[in-house]
Amino acid sequence: MKRGFSVPDTKEVARMLTFLLGREVKVSRGSRIRTGARDQFTLGAYVNEGGDVVGMCATDIPMAANAGAALSLFPPHAAKQCVTDGKMEESIWENTLEVYNVVSRFFHDGFDGMITLGPTWKDPNEVPLEMKKFLRRSDARTDLIIDIQGYGKGSMALIG
Repeated sequence: MKRGFSVPDTKEVARMLTFLLGREVKVSRGSRIRTGARDQFTLGAYVNEGGDVVGMCATDIPMAANAGAALSLFPPHAAKQCVTDGKMEESIWENTLEVYNVVSRFFHDGFDGMITLGPTWKDPNEVPLEMKKFLRRSDARTDLIIDIQGYGKGSMALIG
């Protein structure tokens, strides 16, 4: 039997993010997140023990900023400033990486061994071509709208 990434249910993602962020998070299906050459997005790659990429989490700037700010109770205006600037402030980005780290749990059951957060990018212009190809060719993915109470909405894609 072939194993691999199983797309999580929206309720499962909402439960995990609500628990992690300590506030209500609503999750619904969304349209495909934009990861083209002119789009602003962040990306985290999940790797197996051999260093092979087995999955990714892509977010738009609003999702990355809102989740990162909410994790450590930064004020919502700090997240909004990241969105206005179109880039992540370093301390909020560090929190976003913690969110990415916890999201790795959605990839654990699909693969043998340990799955961990590998390389990450807050600047889409630095994402290597092979990672962009993984984003485009993956057939196991879910694109979501994440609404974090008190912070706002953003988009997230879990890609396997």
